Amino acid sequence: MKFNVNSLSRLVLVPTFVGTVLVGCGSSSGGGSSPQVTSGHVSIDAMTVVPVVNGSATRGTLYVHNYSNVTATGLQFGVDAPKKSQSKFQSLLSSLGFKSSSLETKDGFSLLNPELCSSIPAGGSCALNFMTPGLANGDKGSSSITLNYKIDGSVSSTNQIVNYQYVSLSALSGVNFTGDLTVTGAQGSTQHVVGYLYAGGNVGSKYSNVNLKSSSLTTRINNGFINGQDVASGQVIAVEFAVNLQDSHNSGVNVVPEWSGVKSNNRQSLLGAVNSGAMLSLALIPSQNTVNYIFGMVPILNAPSTTPVSISVANNGNASSTGGLTATSDNPVLQIDDSNCRSTVLQANAANTCTISFSESSATPGSAIVTFKNSSNQVVGTQNVIWTNNLPVPAVYLTPNVSNTTFAKGVTTPESSVVFLVSNVGNAPLNGTTYVPTNTGPATWVQDSTTCGAVINAGGQCSITGHFIGQDDGAGVFYIFAKGNYSSINYNFVSLPIRYMVTAAPSLVITPSGVNMTVMANGVESKTQTYTVTNQGSDPALFTSLVLNTANTQTKPIIANSSTCSSTTTLAESASCTVVVTYGPESAGNTSNESGVATLHIDYHGGTPDVARNVENSFTYTLIGNDSYVALTNTSATNLLGNGMESNPFSGNPMLDPMLITLTYTNQSTNYAASGFNLNTNNLPYGLVVESASSTCATGANTMTLSQGASCNLVLKVARDLLTNSASGGSVVLNFTSPTGTWTTPMGFYSAPGNMIYANYLQPTVVSTLSNNNGSFESTVLTMTAVNESTVSSLTVNVKGVNGWLESAPIDPSNNCTINGSDYSVSCNLKTESTGNVTYIMPN
Repeated sequence: MKFNVNSLSRLVLVPTFVGTVLVGCGSSSGGGSSPQVTSGHVSIDAMTVVPVVNGSATRGTLYVHNYSNVTATGLQFGVDAPKKSQSKFQSLLSSLGFKSSSLETKDGFSLLNPELCSSIPAGGSCALNFMTPGLANGDKGSSSITLNYKIDGSVSSTNQIVNYQYVSLSALSGVNFTGDLTVTGAQGSTQHVVGYLYAGGNVGSKYSNVNLKSSSLTTRINNGFINGQDVASGQVIAVEFAVNLQDSHNSGVNVVPEWSGVKSNNRQSLLGAVNSGAMLSLALIPSQNTVNYIFGMVPILNAPSTTPVSISVANNGNASSTGGLTATSDNPVLQIDDSNCRSTVLQANAANTCTISFSESSATPGSAIVTFKNSSNQVVGTQNVIWTNNLPVPAVYLTPNVSNTTFAKGVTTPESSVVFLVSNVGNAPLNGTTYVPTNTGPATWVQDSTTCGAVINAGGQCSITGHFIGQDDGAGVFYIFAKGNYSSINYNFVSLPIRYMVTAAPSLVITPSGVNMTVMANGVESKTQTYTVTNQGSDPALFTSLVLNTANTQTKPIIANSSTCSSTTTLAESASCTVVVTYGPESAGNTSNESGVATLHIDYHGGTPDVARNVENSFTYTLIGNDSYVALTNTSATNLLGNGMESNPFSGNPMLDPMLITLTYTNQSTNYAASGFNLNTNNLPYGLVVESASSTCATGANTMTLSQGASCNLVLKVARDLLTNSASGGSVVLNFTSPTGTWTTPMGFYSAPGNMIYANYLQPTVVSTLSNNNGSFESTVLTMTAVNESTVSSLTVNVKGVNGWLESAPIDPSNNCTINGSDYSVSCNLKTESTGNVTYIMPN
């Protein structure tokens, strides 16, 4: 009996939970990690390739940011080539609580519950989920998403391209990222990108104490992951990063996943060892005039292809392109129609897209490397395009996890941080295979491991892992040939290239970021902030100036004499110094009520060649005059671990109830009551709500009078019921800026900026994988693995909605699973045993 995998994989992989439901979408949240709003647009985060594990439909997350200083409203999402009628998958989603407004393409890509992201506050974000289609062995594809929105009544558009690719769990073990990205923005701005993380290896295994190690202090996790959590084989996580572009020159950041052990069948192995996986590589370009192209991935073509296949191209840089794009192939059999992109100027911030079509008329399987060039004839992208059919011919393509990466001279990148996935999508094996690395540059390639042998079977996928050693500075290109034969015919397949840069230069970063300094003019109060300047480059940094630029205000913060950094400092590699900034005290007679932005600016040089550079970090400062200041005087928590600081955030889980954060606001004036006092709670992150019964501060439409010296409490509750629907699954980051207060006195209207408070919430996630996913099969084993199950007292997963597709009940349940014969649903207790499985027999 045969049955196509897509229907089953898209059904059984949407489980419902008793006690914990992780199938919904996020909503809007407040931002605030940076004091600057750097542009006036809304953007969908660029993301690496979504891994479609064993070909089963995979859930991902879109993060959408409002980079303007006003609320964005009327958000409306659309997908390319939408499906006009409701599919069985959408019907199932409706039965599980998703609204019918979910959008689906004709290829099976679904955008779930977009109405939950209808507006975004200034500087804030929202998140929503999507589901990829199921994919055959080695296949890949893409979908284009359009977002229309309003800012100040003006309608604008932005686009994003979601690429996805088949990944076999057996091809690569460990915890790995899937690609690289370019981050563009003005110097000093904070931008956001998403790296897709997944775990491979034996089904049911879990990697413990997973940490994402960034090579730069200015790149940090913003959402979707909590360092130290477990990750299960088959689990796919959308990890959002916030990247602060401090340096004046282009630079690179690598984020490497590391873990301390592997649990399989509740046994711990490799305990105490540190293991690393494929890295996420980020190219940072601090410029206000950058074009950055994002290309959709060309799927595997049929030979011959009767209907052209199109991909979309967008430009998410901050400058429009100066002309069109061209696409050329090294194989004349592949026919390319790039006329639409040739004649289209791609606008900044992905405001529009163009399309390129591919087809071929030969009945013989083959491949080509496609090169994309801009109007200046510069290469801006490459892709491997494969076409195949039922003829017994091998069709192999090799894909590196990064196309561009940067590392320092003398640095050895972590083991297995670079991965080549090798896929044979043809209908014959490649025999006698040898793998020949080719390197044209100053780095040394070291191969760490491989799952590839002398034979790459038809439909097979394997991997080659390794790392680089930066022997000298300069640029290089690395790629691998796979050479073999079948039926006395020799074949030679080449990977896409990795273009790398080995740097010999200093690179300064200033931490922390997102600081607010607020003082009241009372002759006593002052604030001190210590900044740490670190050289994370590979050569000493020679300072030539160190200044604090301030706004045109009467009062200004200054650099204190206790600073260890100066304009003549020489900072060795990995060394650091401090800049101490003080603000106040100011005379009680000062009637100023003012605020501004200050920028700590350091000019420096060094490296080979010796190049002048600078680094900047900005913060806000506020003076409250006229003896009128309501301050956040205390932050405490109930049933939450930690203290709310960045180094020790408030941490919650489903067994802690109620989880409360109490913020105490005090009127520190000695002469005036704060009339009409109100706290703006509109920008709280999704999952954090006001506990009205316990709060004494006025919120919403309410106001109050806060007498001199009096205090009120704002109590915030971590809403477990909402967070079960979080877009980021089991790992939710709840960092927020404390709600700002506004009030009046006889001297006028006042407001006070908020402070950053750090919090997170960890809940269980169930990872579902299907075996034997070869496009069609007679039976398949569904394995469900619970991650972070220790955070709940009970965890039961129910798989339902399959009785309309199956003709017989599932069989062979594990000891912790039971089968309901009436509707073929399955219930598994994943608290007693964290892994459960059942076998499905496919109908004719």
